[in-house]
Amino acid sequence: MRFINHTAAILILILVFSVPCYSSMQLEVDVTEHEESTGKSLRIFIDSVRVHPDDETHLFAGALTISIFTEDQFKTSIMSQIEIASTQSNRKLKSYEQLLKVGDPFSASLDGKNDSHYSIEIIPLSIDNRHAPDIETQLNADESIHLIYHYPPQSIVEYKLPYYSAFIETALKALKEDFQIAFPGKVNYFLFERESGNLLWDDDFPIAFNPMQRKMAVVYDYANTELCATYLSAYLIYEQWGFSHPFLVWGFAGYFDAPHFFTMKLRSTGIKIDPADFFTSRLNWQGNPAHYLPYIASFVHYCVRTYGINEFKELYNTCSDITDLKSSFKTHFGESYETIKDDWLRMLDGYDPDLAEVGFYADNQYNFLNNYDRAGIIFEYLAKKYPKNSGTAIRLGGCLYGLGDYDRAADIYNKLTKLKGDEAESYLLLGNSLYSDGKYKKAKRNYLKAIELDSTYYQAYYKLATIFLKEEQYQQAEENFMMALGWAPEGSIYSQIYLGWAESFEALNQSRKADSLRNLGVAFAENRVEAIPHVLMNRMLLGEAYLAVNKPRIAIDELLAAIEYEKRAYYIGRINLGLGKAYDLLNQRNKAEQFYRKVIEGKSAAYHKEQARQLIKQPYRRS
Repeated sequence: MRFINHTAAILILILVFSVPCYSSMQLEVDVTEHEESTGKSLRIFIDSVRVHPDDETHLFAGALTISIFTEDQFKTSIMSQIEIASTQSNRKLKSYEQLLKVGDPFSASLDGKNDSHYSIEIIPLSIDNRHAPDIETQLNADESIHLIYHYPPQSIVEYKLPYYSAFIETALKALKEDFQIAFPGKVNYFLFERESGNLLWDDDFPIAFNPMQRKMAVVYDYANTELCATYLSAYLIYEQWGFSHPFLVWGFAGYFDAPHFFTMKLRSTGIKIDPADFFTSRLNWQGNPAHYLPYIASFVHYCVRTYGINEFKELYNTCSDITDLKSSFKTHFGESYETIKDDWLRMLDGYDPDLAEVGFYADNQYNFLNNYDRAGIIFEYLAKKYPKNSGTAIRLGGCLYGLGDYDRAADIYNKLTKLKGDEAESYLLLGNSLYSDGKYKKAKRNYLKAIELDSTYYQAYYKLATIFLKEEQYQQAEENFMMALGWAPEGSIYSQIYLGWAESFEALNQSRKADSLRNLGVAFAENRVEAIPHVLMNRMLLGEAYLAVNKPRIAIDELLAAIEYEKRAYYIGRINLGLGKAYDLLNQRNKAEQFYRKVIEGKSAAYHKEQARQLIKQPYRRS
């Protein structure tokens, strides 16, 4: 089952409640809008769907929802209750008791906006013994201010939900404050790690809507979450305002996603899109959504800001898929589409956003979603405009470091030390970038400078200790590990300190002390995971701790859990190195070498690459 040129304005949410069944029926569903005054017709939805006896299936086609409640099954037919409802506040509803029989089409109609109506045709294609897909029966639930989240237990969603939810709530707050969009009650928001067999998903977006039952579903992909607020906004607009032309729905849904900025950047690369190309049903939309969505949202944003939200909402309320948007713009805004487009393009040509306009969006992408690519583009722009803004510099450096561009991150942090030469953090960040770039002597100088400015800076002591350990200056390493432990907040990086300190004792032939420290490292790592399970770095630290005490099998479990959704280049390299070591301990040399090569070929830190090259030559063995 799949969409044809799928749309999020034409989405299906099929909730299948698993019951014993012996066959199923394949249906084709076709929806067309007709405009009486012009005689114009436009297909807005076509797809096939499989229904099962004693199930319920809900198809969302933007303008309307088709619900099929199946009952008794016969050899070539299934008795069904069919409900067709429009997606608007004054809902129109029709209900039919219908025997769905193979080869016997069912037709219905429903009034739409203005003088339009919808024709719905359901064609039973075949019947066979396919069973209903299993549903997720063990979903955890958690609530935020406006949503009830449902998600698989022990999944990435469980770990990342606090950050994801915080980001989502900022978007809802903006909709509420700027446009008085109210949210009575809570929406059931389903988060899956992959496309569930119980849902029919949009090909362009990993989503499924069912506003009639106040439900929506999203495939949570930690590597690609930047549009999650857009998806939720589109759902809420359908639920609160009803249906309209998909251009207006999705344009307004992207209102707070810095659309002018990203449209400006796309235009600078030569990608130029005419919004009018999308003045039709989403069945006919073509191209890369990452390219056309900013243009659509930017144009709608410009219209809302220029003509006001009340005028835009009046336009929204009168439009549907079949509406001639060019004429509607002229009617509601008093200007032709061509004039509005020219004015919009002139605005983009002179667009020069300030920190207040795009900084908040970039901060949220950086802090909550770790979207370093998307946030980094904005911070790089702002850093050039505000070269003395230390907050922007720190975030740009963080984006570059997260992407594995350690040299450029060091350049940013070097400038930061000149801006804020009296703050230890600037020197620590510079030291970390230099260290990851393989410039150890320069890194050491910056860690020492950080300690000079703040003698309690435990992170600088720890990093300095690791350099002394690398240089085989074990006494100095031990002293700095001890200082790091003394000043670190309880439990913070204790496991890392103990494991590093153990290496110093091992090198000094004090194995008993080394073993004792390793055991402490494991204990603190285990406590950390238990206390804060949603921080994946804690799983990495626990994996490294198990590796240090020669427990490679459970180390692999923790390291694989940590790397599955890790975005930061430094930690990806570090985890891959740990996995290589673990497989070496299991004498699985081929697997070990595969992970070492990932370290070398990726954007790992220089010292991780150095270790990987050495371990390809000689297998890892715990001393």
